[in-house]
Amino acid sequence: MKKSNLLFAMSACAMLVTSCASEQEMPDAPVNNGEGKQIITLSVNNQDGTRAGRPLLSSEAAQNIENVKVIITNVENTVVWTYNFTEWNTTGKEYTNGLYDDLEIKKEDYNFVEEAEALKNKLLENGNDALAAKAANYTVYAIGWSEETDYDLDDVKALTVDAEFTEDLVISYKEGKQSNGNWAEEIFAGSQTFTAANTIKANVVLNRQVAGTYGYLREIPYLTSGEGETLKVGRYLHLIASDYNSDLVLGHFANDDHANNAGSKFVINGLKNKESNTGKIVYTIDLQKWFTQLVPLTKEDNTVILDYAKWVNPTDATPEPIHYRKGSVFGASFIHPFAKTADSTFTLVLTTDEEAQNVLQSWTVILTDNSQINAHSVWSFDGAWNESKNVEDNYKNYSILRNNLYSIGARPKAEPKDPKDPTDPDPEPDPDPNDPDDPTPLNNKQQLVIKVNSNWEAMHEMGLM
Repeated sequence: MKKSNLLFAMSACAMLVTSCASEQEMPDAPVNNGEGKQIITLSVNNQDGTRAGRPLLSSEAAQNIENVKVIITNVENTVVWTYNFTEWNTTGKEYTNGLYDDLEIKKEDYNFVEEAEALKNKLLENGNDALAAKAANYTVYAIGWSEETDYDLDDVKALTVDAEFTEDLVISYKEGKQSNGNWAEEIFAGSQTFTAANTIKANVVLNRQVAGTYGYLREIPYLTSGEGETLKVGRYLHLIASDYNSDLVLGHFANDDHANNAGSKFVINGLKNKESNTGKIVYTIDLQKWFTQLVPLTKEDNTVILDYAKWVNPTDATPEPIHYRKGSVFGASFIHPFAKTADSTFTLVLTTDEEAQNVLQSWTVILTDNSQINAHSVWSFDGAWNESKNVEDNYKNYSILRNNLYSIGARPKAEPKDPKDPTDPDPEPDPDPNDPDDPTPLNNKQQLVIKVNSNWEAMHEMGLM
């Protein structure tokens, strides 16, 4: 096949670590004016990341995608065209919700009208009248990933013309890459159908296919286990999930170009193809990375917390330090969506050990977002997509949904630390009422509230019990 000259309008706006704004005025959506041309418009919902396999540092929507694979199939699910973007983050053009680029398939390279007519005649000759009636229908699939992805995407990368491809691709981590605290990473996908015609304008939106969660916390209780030489101080905070899905299904796409609080599609696209553990550690915060010493400080109310005078910012030793409030700690992970169980969906525990066996204190993480607690439909995959209607989650037992962010504490952006400001972070741990950066205190709490956030499809506030 001849080298393609695709004019492909693609927009991207995903979990952001830097601002999505631009100094120049940006259009609300990519503009497709290709009359008489065959143009596919793809959108990746979010933009600007930090690095391949980027960490989750705040609730801001961003992403880091270098690679986008475009796959076009006919009504027989045969691949008729592929294209690879390999520098998407640098070649994409900005618009309100992200980045886009233009890709045109020249008719001398592939003429959809002529090819659809040829396929129709072939199907009629074979007696397949029903499929022949749909011969003009095509589907565009697009999958976006970071350069150093831990997902096994070899089959996707190798996919060529004349191969068979259908929706509901199941992907897994490479052998040995999936572990506690490394559940998943960002990957984007979407699809759209179009009909062969003289002018083709197909718009495809790639949305985030995983969920995310973070905890931004302060006033960490000082708790110990044992006495004398056996004395151990609570060193690790772990977020524990009630279930775990090893694989991810790319299908049942929303194809929505989400802005803030755009609403959720309630999709559980995680799949349990491998042996999994109940009580999976989602992320771990090692307090010794945030405090030079784990020593007690007695507050005026006689509660005892880790002394924030011993607090350090663990990013200070990095080339680009990030602002955190003094005395705070932070942990986060992307996760494969999973259905609620009989146990509390999330539990935060303070332990003396990295394996979360010696628990000194635990907090139930509760959901207060009514959109997920009120009756709603949920789509899940078990070889086929199934809709469960009138599902009612509760504040302890709730499903983790695709492209939803579940957060403890408020961290709208991961702001760089100001090297010119010696008070960054603030010298006192008490929150500034005007500062949106607001870690949740752990002391004297039995429940933690979790938030559901948007710019993702939805961002959920969570709390501790």
